[in-house]
Amino acid sequence: MTTLIVWVAVDGIGPSAAYIVSDSRITWGAGKQWDSGRKLFSSGSSPDLFGYSGEAFFPSQALSHALDLADRSILWTADDAPEVRHEALLQFLQAAYRRRHNAPEFDFSIVHVARGVGREFKIWRIDYVAGEREWRNETIDMAPIAKHSNLLVALGSGAEKFMIDMRRWSGSAQGGTSRAVFGAFCDSLRAGRDPLSGGEPQIAGLTLQGPGQIVGFCTERDAFLFGSPVGRSEALCVLEWRDATFQRIDPRTLKLVDGAQRQVRPRMT
Repeated sequence: MTTLIVWVAVDGIGPSAAYIVSDSRITWGAGKQWDSGRKLFSSGSSPDLFGYSGEAFFPSQALSHALDLADRSILWTADDAPEVRHEALLQFLQAAYRRRHNAPEFDFSIVHVARGVGREFKIWRIDYVAGEREWRNETIDMAPIAKHSNLLVALGSGAEKFMIDMRRWSGSAQGGTSRAVFGAFCDSLRAGRDPLSGGEPQIAGLTLQGPGQIVGFCTERDAFLFGSPVGRSEALCVLEWRDATFQRIDPRTLKLVDGAQRQVRPRMT
C-alpha cells in the first residue's frame, strides 16, 4: 500500500507550486516488501504529475506507458488544456485496463496534478473500485489554498496515521507552510505508523513554469531518488533536492545549498 499526499504552496501573490509525495514501499502478502518501488511520475514535456496508491502493478505500468506516449505528443501535447490532458489519461487507463485477462483485481487510486494558465493548478483523483468494477473520477476542491499552503489529498493505508502528525505540525509555528506538510509526512514515515508504508520519501513538483519535475530527497548520509540511493555525483545537481524539513540541499555534500534559507524544526506538543 502507500501513504500519498498532495499540497499546493502559496506565496504572497497566490498559488506558486504543487507537490506530490509518497513513500517507497511495495508489499506482497505478509512481510514481503521492497522499499525502492516507484510511485510518482512526472511528464518531461507538459506540466503534469502523477502518483498512485493501492495495487502497484497496473498503475505503475500504465502511467509509464501513458507518459511515454504523451512526451512524444501522441496521447496529448503540452499546449492542450489540463482538462484535455486529464481526459486523455482517463480514457487511456480505462482502455488499458480492459486488456487485462484472467488477472486478479484490486482497488487503486491515481492522482493527477496539472498546471493550467498562470497560477492555476488542477488536481484529480481517479479510483478503480474492484468490487464494483467501477471507475470514479473526482476533481479536488482547491478552496483550502486561498491564503496558505495547504494539504489537499491524503491517500493510502497510511493516510489516517499521517493526519496525526499533520495536526501537530499545523498547530505549530510552521503551520500553513510546505515544510509543515512535508515535515509531518516524514515524521509519520519515520515513526513507522503504517507498516505498509516505508522507505524514503519520493517527491514530484510543479512550479509556475516548465514541465513537472522529480525532486530528490537527502538524509544525513545519502541522496535518494524513487527510494533508491544514487550516490553524490555532479550529475545529480540538475535536480532540486530537499531534506526532511524541506530545506534545499546540495546532493554532493548533503548540506544546505549556498544561500538557502535554514529551517528550524518547531516545538510541538
